[in-house]
Amino acid sequence: SQDKAEKPPRLSRQAPAIQEKKTDKPSYPILNQVFKSGLNQDQLKTLGEHPTAEQQVAAMTPEQKINVRQGLREVEAKAKTPEDFEQIARGYLILDEHQEGAGQNAVRAASRLQELEPKSSEGFSLAAGGYYQMNDFPAAARAAKEALRRNPEDPNAITLLALSRDRVAGRNIESRAIEKAFSFTRRDDPNLPIKLPV
Repeated sequence: SQDKAEKPPRLSRQAPAIQEKKTDKPSYPILNQVFKSGLNQDQLKTLGEHPTAEQQVAAMTPEQKINVRQGLREVEAKAKTPEDFEQIARGYLILDEHQEGAGQNAVRAASRLQELEPKSSEGFSLAAGGYYQMNDFPAAARAAKEALRRNPEDPNAITLLALSRDRVAGRNIESRAIEKAFSFTRRDDPNLPIKLPV
């Protein structure tokens, strides 16, 4: 007999391209600092000690999101390391996820990451997420393929390639089902290996 019934995973509307690495400490200090700076004290208190970036963005007003986007641009102008550009690209993807046609900021930051670490899949995977947000599915598929050339196990690239190919083929119903099915992986286990036909 089971002690507790297992709860089904909560599905998120978050693009499956944004998988955060789970650690005991904040893994994205720049991103956390910029996002938290956009929130007031009451919001921070309500969110608790270690809110996710998604939780912080969900708590923001439209004006706060504009201010945080400006904060990311300022940090991007001073950024120098691959880690900086990775956090910035992730921040733009999270911040702009529900804005139709958004994604160009993430693509720009991901392109700088690609320049600094051309052998890493991360910049290409993040660019694929940005192109996907822009509804440029052929470009998203190309970027995801480049990420997979560098790391065949990159779960973001695997998912984005499948979603982008599906959209290019005009199978939007299937894409929505795939998005819904795989969006929970980032929250439950970001390192969960996802094997989709490539």
